[in-house]
Amino acid sequence: MIDLKTLPEEGWRQRDHYDRLEFADGSAVEKIAYELFLLPSKDDVYIDLKSQCTWLGACPRCLAPVDIPLALSVQFMGSFDPDLLVGGDHAIGKQDLDVIYFEAQEMDEKDFVREQIELQVPSYALCEENCLGLCPQCGKNWNKGLCHCQQETTPEPSALALALKKLKLDLNG
Repeated sequence: MIDLKTLPEEGWRQRDHYDRLEFADGSAVEKIAYELFLLPSKDDVYIDLKSQCTWLGACPRCLAPVDIPLALSVQFMGSFDPDLLVGGDHAIGKQDLDVIYFEAQEMDEKDFVREQIELQVPSYALCEENCLGLCPQCGKNWNKGLCHCQQETTPEPSALALALKKLKLDLNG
């Protein structure tokens, strides 16, 4: 835990690493190396985080393992000003997106690093760009060859498509 109110005037820097961090969706990151720099300024704290790691997940089409290297560099201004939380009718500018509010005077660096890495994790990472996926009938990975299942060549039209087909439009007037 870092006490944000007692940071040295010249700032605080930490270089560290973690072997592995698990996420709720079953994915994880490994070989996490990071550098965190905190610089106090009046009632705010400038935060600079640089990190590299490897994301371990599964292809959403074929469920094959996927390893993706991630590198992140983020900067924030951390504020203790509770007025940041008050709603209003003001417009939010780009400068407001890089400000975070601190409820407490302490920050858990591991939780902060985890959160920032998790925000960088790809939401749809394929094993390869042209992944064919799995057979919906037998589950065979089509990237390793086609199966002998009968594939529907023409799917049945949906109820909406049938209703629209019966609809007659008068476009002349």
